[in-house]
Amino acid sequence: MNLFRLMKLSAFIVYMIDWRVRKGINLGQFNKEDFTLIGHQWQLEYKKANLYSMIFLEDLLENKDSIFLYLRGYYRAFMKGKNASEFPIFDMKSKSISLP
Repeated sequence: MNLFRLMKLSAFIVYMIDWRVRKGINLGQFNKEDFTLIGHQWQLEYKKANLYSMIFLEDLLENKDSIFLYLRGYYRAFMKGKNASEFPIFDMKSKSISLP
């Protein structure tokens, strides 16, 4: 159960990156020409990696406080041997954390 709660944070980060990709496509920041199809995978050209990394980093930094509070609460609950129901929950919609 503890792993499931930690995965919620991972799901939030994936959701945030996915949302940013869609926003970047709609704003014209992301271009198909920046990627190369190799086998069955789209790979970003190394020359464009810095630009894309900075775009994603901005969104992660916007949420750094919530991510930190979640990880700190998770670590403390884990180290105290608490039940999974007492672990923090990361709300994806409000990007906030609730501590029991």
